[in-house]
Amino acid sequence: QDEKIFGRWDGWKPDGFDAHVVVPETYVSGGGVKVRREEKIEGDNLTALDSFEPLERKKIVALAAQHYIAQIRGSPIETETLVHSDISAGNLRRTPEGNLAILDRGMYLKFNMEDRLFLYSLFTAATPAEKMNTLVDWVWGLPENAGQAGSLQKQDVVQEILGRLAANGKTPEESAMDALVVLQSRQLKIPLKYNLLFKNLNAFRQLALAANFNSLKEAIEYRPSARSEARGKQEEGMDHKVGGPSRR
Repeated sequence: QDEKIFGRWDGWKPDGFDAHVVVPETYVSGGGVKVRREEKIEGDNLTALDSFEPLERKKIVALAAQHYIAQIRGSPIETETLVHSDISAGNLRRTPEGNLAILDRGMYLKFNMEDRLFLYSLFTAATPAEKMNTLVDWVWGLPENAGQAGSLQKQDVVQEILGRLAANGKTPEESAMDALVVLQSRQLKIPLKYNLLFKNLNAFRQLALAANFNSLKEAIEYRPSARSEARGKQEEGMDHKVGGPSRR
């Protein structure tokens, strides 16, 4: 799997970006006990994001978020996509050249074409109600929920989710995990890979906000431009800490 990921994504970048994705090579070492090791990549983890210059924060977080969505989407000829299972600021590193290294790829989430069609419908739903109906319809259709779903009113569950999000001041994009909590409280089962996927998307949302995006969606749609470079320079001047280190 690592070889497949390296061949598919090492050097990848979206249109408009100079920086690209770096996938560290992995190898197995050891004698009697085999140990999986990852190529060492120098740089700063995104746990240090607040010390990056404002424009660099946006570019590196946007690159990371767009790469993750590209992993999920895959290509039309791929019957199955492999997606990083444990996204955190500590597993994303900006190299000295400004590229993005994806670290700690010990396990992957696998999504087939049916999974990806569902996720596409979920991500592109126009309204919160449409988004939550898409999610609940999918949960209702899972074979493992056949018994429990029959004893529940679907629209009651949708309204409970929307009410919880409104009470917390959150949109569905901000709190897919809250929606899953409601569904699981009704004894509905959610496949582990989806729990992990939504956890990872929430981690990206937190990074997007830390990089001064208004939402994860904005980070996914971001493209560096001459205009954004000029605006970023202005932000750097406003955000610069007196006596603080300068960053590439």
